[in-house]
Amino acid sequence: MKCRFLNMMILITCAVTTLQVSAVANTVQEVYHQKNNDKNCLEIAHMVLFFARDPQGISLEPRHKVLSNGMHKLTFIFDNTHAVREVLNKVNPSKGDGYTIQFDAQNKNLVLVVTYDPKKIEVSYGDYTTLDMKKGYIIRFFDHTLLSKMSNKESYILQTAASGIYWGTSSHKLLI
Repeated sequence: MKCRFLNMMILITCAVTTLQVSAVANTVQEVYHQKNNDKNCLEIAHMVLFFARDPQGISLEPRHKVLSNGMHKLTFIFDNTHAVREVLNKVNPSKGDGYTIQFDAQNKNLVLVVTYDPKKIEVSYGDYTTLDMKKGYIIRFFDHTLLSKMSNKESYILQTAASGIYWGTSSHKLLI
């Protein structure tokens, strides 16, 4: 009787543990934050999050808020996602000229908060796939001053490149 009860408890514990582990659908496997020290380069920095497999159920639209000090805050919520603490500790928190990045775990979600100065920085974000088919998510930080110069130039090529960056469709490294 005791043995059957004990076996039943072990079975229930294993089943609950399996459900908890399988409930987390997305795992952030790697995070890279690369900064560009070239002051004449359009892209100041970028951060890429790579997932263990194709991410499921993630909304790419952040919550946007203008803070009282004029800074902008983008909050990305990766539903049903977790990351190994050591992976996040490599980049958490990160700071660049005109922006900060902070990760936080809330319930079963991974939250990424990007705060930036819109007078210095333009931000674009979207899906990212490497040549070896790793799935990820990228956030790019661009020099606002250089983008403004490009948009105001008479050259159609520079205007087209600048508009592509504003809409998150370009990764050009243009020097002016």
